[in-house]
Amino acid sequence: GPNIAPVGGQPGFARFTNTATGGSVSTFMFEIAGFASTNKFGVYNQSGQKAELFGGTNDVSDQALISFNNGDLGVTRMPWAPGNSTGLSQSLYNGFGSVFGFYLERGDGTTFYTEKSRNGGYEQAVVYQGNNATTVQIPGKNAGLFTDNEFIVAFEDLWLGGNTDRDYQDMVIMVESVKPVPEPTTLLGLGLIGGALTLKRRQKSS
Repeated sequence: GPNIAPVGGQPGFARFTNTATGGSVSTFMFEIAGFASTNKFGVYNQSGQKAELFGGTNDVSDQALISFNNGDLGVTRMPWAPGNSTGLSQSLYNGFGSVFGFYLERGDGTTFYTEKSRNGGYEQAVVYQGNNATTVQIPGKNAGLFTDNEFIVAFEDLWLGGNTDRDYQDMVIMVESVKPVPEPTTLLGLGLIGGALTLKRRQKSS
């Protein structure tokens, strides 16, 4: 299908929430990084609490199911061939909420987020939304349409404020059945526009 532009194809999403079923699947696409054996990937809430989806033993085609249930969050991690990780595992995070971003944590504790405000203003992650036209195949999975409720999240694991290669291939995950949450500044801007239009109408009426 049509290409998605590496730069122009980024919608700029940083935070997400669940859809009606209350479930989401994340699939490990690839990881080309010196920190691969210790990198961790997961979701975080607005208070900074983390819920790990993948760790250093996970690799291509492994999956994590996220379940949202009345403010609590459950994670089920499932390894698949052709990778080499083994063992089903589950975790429960009470009071996690349903608004979240994605994070990458290195073995030394350094953590990067999809919200650049948490990275000192640097874009450590890029996000791509499906276009309902391009076919994608992850090793070990059947080829399928890259739909608009699917997102590719790709991280750079070296801080952009220092010495880095900016390749964004250090952890690449596809996430489905989530939807973006507008940034607070966007909501504020819409509110100001709405207020201005209301005021204008009142002035015309008077």
